[in-house]
Amino acid sequence: MKRLLMGCGAAAWLAWGVSGAAITAQPGADGTISIPVAEPGIYKLELKARAVEGVPGRNIILRSAFGDRVLIAPNSREWGTVEDYAAIGDFCDRVEIRTRRPGIELGGATLTRVKELHLPRQHYVARPEPNRDRTPDINPPTFRWPALAGASEYTVLYKPVAADWKSAQRGTAVKNGEFQPLFFRPQKALTPGEWEWKLLCNGRERGGPYRFTVSAEAVKWELPPWSEFYNAFSKTRPRLMYSAEELARIGTNVSGPMKGYADRLIAELEAGVGRPFSAAKKGDEQVKGINDLMTVLHFGRPIHEYLVLGRVLDRPDFRAEGKRRALTLLERCRGKKVAFDQDFANGLITQSLAFAYDYLGDELNTQERAAIRADIVERLKSTRYPASLPRFLYDAHAWQSTLHQAVCGAMAIWEEEPYAREFLQQMLPFYVALYPWFGGGDGGSAEGTHYGVETNALTSLIPRALWRNFCGLDLAGNPWLRNNVWFAIYTRPGDVKSSWFGDNGADPAGELGVAAPLLAGLHGALYPNPAATAYADRHLNLERADLQRLSRGLMLRLLPLAWGPFEAPQPAGALPLARAFRDVGIAIAHTDIADAGRNITLEFRSSPYGAYAHAHADQNSFNLMARGEKLVLDSGYYIGWHDRHHFGYTIRTAAHNTILVDGRGQPADCSYGWGRISGFRQGEDYVWMRGDAAAAYLDPALDRFDRGILLLRQGERAAAVIFDDLKAADGKRHRYSWLLHLGGKPEIDAGGCSLTVKRERAALRADWLEPEALEFSVTDFFDPKPVVWEYRKSHFKTLEPQWHVRAECNGGAEQRFVTVLQAGPKEAAPEFGRPAVQDGGITIGDWKIRRDGGRIRLERPGREPVEFAETEQQENPQPLPPLPERMEKPRARQLIPAFRDGETVCFAGDSITQDGTYIELLNNYYQSRYPERRVRLVNCGVGGDTLFDLIPRLESDVLAHKPDWIFVMIGTNDMNRRL
Repeated sequence: MKRLLMGCGAAAWLAWGVSGAAITAQPGADGTISIPVAEPGIYKLELKARAVEGVPGRNIILRSAFGDRVLIAPNSREWGTVEDYAAIGDFCDRVEIRTRRPGIELGGATLTRVKELHLPRQHYVARPEPNRDRTPDINPPTFRWPALAGASEYTVLYKPVAADWKSAQRGTAVKNGEFQPLFFRPQKALTPGEWEWKLLCNGRERGGPYRFTVSAEAVKWELPPWSEFYNAFSKTRPRLMYSAEELARIGTNVSGPMKGYADRLIAELEAGVGRPFSAAKKGDEQVKGINDLMTVLHFGRPIHEYLVLGRVLDRPDFRAEGKRRALTLLERCRGKKVAFDQDFANGLITQSLAFAYDYLGDELNTQERAAIRADIVERLKSTRYPASLPRFLYDAHAWQSTLHQAVCGAMAIWEEEPYAREFLQQMLPFYVALYPWFGGGDGGSAEGTHYGVETNALTSLIPRALWRNFCGLDLAGNPWLRNNVWFAIYTRPGDVKSSWFGDNGADPAGELGVAAPLLAGLHGALYPNPAATAYADRHLNLERADLQRLSRGLMLRLLPLAWGPFEAPQPAGALPLARAFRDVGIAIAHTDIADAGRNITLEFRSSPYGAYAHAHADQNSFNLMARGEKLVLDSGYYIGWHDRHHFGYTIRTAAHNTILVDGRGQPADCSYGWGRISGFRQGEDYVWMRGDAAAAYLDPALDRFDRGILLLRQGERAAAVIFDDLKAADGKRHRYSWLLHLGGKPEIDAGGCSLTVKRERAALRADWLEPEALEFSVTDFFDPKPVVWEYRKSHFKTLEPQWHVRAECNGGAEQRFVTVLQAGPKEAAPEFGRPAVQDGGITIGDWKIRRDGGRIRLERPGREPVEFAETEQQENPQPLPPLPERMEKPRARQLIPAFRDGETVCFAGDSITQDGTYIELLNNYYQSRYPERRVRLVNCGVGGDTLFDLIPRLESDVLAHKPDWIFVMIGTNDMNRRL
């Protein structure tokens, strides 16, 4: 129901338009604009602004109940218009616009509702979920809601739709200081079917009922009460990352089957002993804080490796170096906690201090241990993750690394510091309920393949190891962790990287890199997956130099030693041509996944996560690669996140192979310009993928934008038939621009509506069959131009040239395109003829394609015709890898210390000790599990002893053995004699 809200503190009025309310307001006395909002929806903002003092940049804040959105101010003293969009949710009744620094003057602002609110994935919660827009892929689901003013307790009531509210199940989330969980995750699975839920705040009903469906196909991940995990927090040392068995395996692999890799890693560490804490090499300082950040990273990266290997290999020099570096960071960086530019540095410092505290023991004095604890607690508080992550889920840096490092710090000191224990008790449900932040059960990442594989998937192994060894929580109950390896295999199938969605690093040659093979190797060690093991065996080279520099100091380089050696490959069978990662909205198809020299890859994206973080405004876009060369590509460069070129071009729709309407694309840097994979099917020689991106277009709004792509394999060649169907919501005529970005200079035949591109090894032909007449333009110009920062010049030695083609027409409210791309080896280019359109179908080679009534029919001589619905959703054929030794209950604490080789352990006590039974059990434990360790166990028990009998003989009977450990069990006889 529409409602008019008054009392906004500034002049405001409301007028109803075709798509909703248009609300205009002027700045108040303090320069802030406050605009009332009548109902939830997607709103367009038009704001007058100017740079009074010539201060350009992202200096305008659009603030709602859900958080801030930063806008770019005009770089001019003349009045200009700033346009953007915002998703306004159920509990928001106004937005505010202000500047975040002096020098920007705001004029009037107009807020217009352009679409209803539908968000299948939410960064901040505009509408409590689950709801009709999101069907949970894990059972039980996570309930999320926004922060409400004055709330101290939230209650969730949930029940089957047919049940009475009196029988509803109940969940509670209570605010505790800065810890305010805005979610509830049940422990037990819900019965498949229709459900509904309500939200109560401080006992009063505030939202709902919200209806959702629990699918029978949703993966079940049930857990015991959180308290059981809290009670299982480890009290042994070392407790971080590696179990005692894994530490022993590191020792075995260092001198055994993985000696070559270990020798290189150890040699690198030996060369770094004594290295001073000095500023990293720098040129022009083009990024604030980058030099301090790089200094900390270069100095701190190997600290945990010095400490772990120092213990495992009994290297006092390594332990001393780890201690020196950790205490140097403690002294030099104390109090330096920057929220954004240096959060990687803060995370690495926390991790380094945690490993020093956990692994050095008495090698740290009382003052040093107290200083480390104080610094870790201060850094934990500075992250503000307990308060921020439930509200703003898509915090890339947190989920990529810095949250894992903060958890590492809390695990090291939780017994001594109450805040650290509280922190862990809050974070453990976070990882179950909210992680992964940018993916679903199919695996993969909506940020694209570079960050999806090399950061998000690879580093996901760290929190699993941390929590599993600390309290028995196995995060691999979430299918995302087990399916990620498929994302690596299909986006990097051969010796080259063949997927380019999202922000990508500086690798113009498209080299495979080490992340995907390493991920496959580690997955093969964790889960029974023959395809992962075979992929790692083919592509993983542990002697690669870039493996030695893997990731920003995260705990990755020792994992091959802890989990290896990797198993010999088992027969994996031929992989299907394609795989759909529907949760993140990416589908990838290959013509020859086993041979990069012959392979042709087509990837397609239409993502429910939209264009947030490292993802782009590219719904219903595609890229095409042949024989290791990019033919149709994501254009633009990722030199620095949100520099002028990146923010002004690379992430925008105009940089991608999709469609503009009236020169406008999809909203960038947000989650409400979204799409979805609406169809997927494959056969022996074909792949069909279909996307729906109507929700991604807001001005003008679209009621329909369906894009279907049919990839046909023809020997060493392939053809892609692309069907586009668009319908404008306003019923008016519009100009449509079909975008194609190329890795080679095209030759365009405008009259024939076609073009050709020839590269060194591969060639492409494009034919537009419908509409019959198009206007073509081509350029290799970028606006804004890319500028390589000084510190990035070693990465970007050259910028590959790119060409940008637009095929445009003026059409009605409904517009249709039919386009055919043919790709293959360069020498086959003369064979690319124009497809024939006849008898109601399209003929390409020996294929005939018919499309009618939402169905596709494929005909080929000598074969049975194939027919299917465009919206068919074929399941991926490979099953979810099972969990090895799945832990249904929290693990009991491991109370047996990890005695090292050559140590002496004395047991002092009375007749219970003298009997020797438990000492014999301990001896058997070490002989069976650690046969390579020579541990001397000395029985110093004397029957009948009391505490007063034991004390006088400690020197002669116990300390004379020069023990490394002393176990005392005394007091039984004291009690008997007192009684």
